[in-house]
Amino acid sequence: MHLLDRDRDPRRFVDGRVVPGSLFEKQIPAEIGDHPEPIQLSRDCQGFDRVDRFLFRRHSSEQATEAIREYLERRDISPQQQASIRRFHLITTALLHSPFQKLEEESVMTNYYDIFNTIFFYGSLKDYVKVDFNLNGLLEPGLLGLCSVPEDELPDPIPDNYAAWIQIVSLSEQEDYPSKYTRLMAYLGTLLHEMLHAYFSVCVCTCSPACLSSLNLSYGRSGHGPLWQQAALHIELATPRLLGVGLDIGRVEGAGSEWGPDWGELAPPTLLATMPPPKLPWEDLLDNSNQEYIQVEDNQGRESMIL
Repeated sequence: MHLLDRDRDPRRFVDGRVVPGSLFEKQIPAEIGDHPEPIQLSRDCQGFDRVDRFLFRRHSSEQATEAIREYLERRDISPQQQASIRRFHLITTALLHSPFQKLEEESVMTNYYDIFNTIFFYGSLKDYVKVDFNLNGLLEPGLLGLCSVPEDELPDPIPDNYAAWIQIVSLSEQEDYPSKYTRLMAYLGTLLHEMLHAYFSVCVCTCSPACLSSLNLSYGRSGHGPLWQQAALHIELATPRLLGVGLDIGRVEGAGSEWGPDWGELAPPTLLATMPPPKLPWEDLLDNSNQEYIQVEDNQGRESMIL
């Protein structure tokens, strides 16, 4: 018996897993050709990005990593990336100029999530991930963020309709991050780190032992396995060129949690080529003498006036 649309569950995910009989389930074809399914990146005649055959949890870790590398190593950037880069500079400049605009708001990180999804992840994470600030300090001491995925055994369930849940820890009361600039750079690096965890969870198939073996190449022992490290390296190296500022996304700390304090001797040689790129002095890039009120629209279409 076939379910009518009105009889289907409107929720796409519960605790990060696809709801049987949901509207979203129809988007996943019952039969596919190759498995795991290749991710094909292309552009139309006007230079806009196209992603063919990207399917929820139908790819391998190798294919997911290769798609990141191919997307970020292109010589020219697409119109979508250009628009997101302009949006990044607009929002960042406004946030750092304004004495009134708080960083620790969900709408701020959600805007950056949408921007990074286009610039670094070829739009693959759209609508899959919930992003929140953790203001209660309930995560483990020392953690700057957490990405909850269905494979984890965590006390708090993933919010309905999302395949993963990113929580960013508020640093507003921590002495190690005394300025708005240092907090923002830490938040952005943490967000990219957690988005990469979500990316592998959304991309990689887990239907068989062979697929789970591929997933383990990205997860490793701590969630920062060899393929996660390779993808993180591609992203880190691309941040100065695409954003104008080098972000540390915690690749080195991830390697330490994966291979221990002697990770430099145990990690694959290809991951040792480059340390995190140096941060550029963003404050010097801002023209403080030319401040003006501008409109910034969040991801839900709401406009606010910030300096």
